[in-house]
Amino acid sequence: MTLLTIQSAAHEAGVTPNTLRTYERLGLLAPTRDSAGRRLFNAEDVAQARMIAKQRLASRGSGLRGAR
Repeated sequence: MTLLTIQSAAHEAGVTPNTLRTYERLGLLAPTRDSAGRRLFNAEDVAQARMIAKQRLASRGSGLRGAR
């Protein structure tokens, strides 16, 4: 299983690293952490972030809380 740093995962998902942090804070993503505390994202996390971003674009104004 390949794990990506937040920068790489954000690039793959088409969002910013800050967006991934927001999704995690809201409980929409749960990346693992390495021994230094850095977030590591797997392919499922990236796909989930991509889906959330698409839903958010499709329903502008409804906010992220509805994505749960």
